[in-house]
Amino acid sequence: MKDFENSISAIFLIGILITILLQVFVRVVDISLGFTEELSRYLMIWLTFIGISAAIKVDGHLGTTFIYKYLPKRIKAVYPYFQIICFMLLCVIMIILGFNHAFSQFSSGRTWTSVDLPLWIIHVAIPLGFLFSLFRLFQKLRTEGSKN
Repeated sequence: MKDFENSISAIFLIGILITILLQVFVRVVDISLGFTEELSRYLMIWLTFIGISAAIKVDGHLGTTFIYKYLPKRIKAVYPYFQIICFMLLCVIMIILGFNHAFSQFSSGRTWTSVDLPLWIIHVAIPLGFLFSLFRLFQKLRTEGSKN
């Protein structure tokens, strides 16, 4: 699971590249493929939510170093834990809300506009992305604990 997010992200990026290049090519030859725009948009959604987890792994998210600089030493010791736990709470909330939303899409039976694929496939990216993020945050919490 070390490079899971990077592998999935690479697949989605290649998929976006191929669909956009295909769209450009077919427009030059005056043919219309309606699914390419929709597919590239949905791949970007998946890429975004998987990217949240990938950024956690490499500490790529914005931090609050401005606040951290002015904290007393005793609070500085627990501040990284506080940040991780707050992010974990956000992930849990987004997992619950995301699964509820994906389930409502599943129950409605809605499909993509241009292709007869279920729309819930796209919306499940939200809870899965935050589930992967929660996993990475647990790893990060364990790493922070071993530093101290």
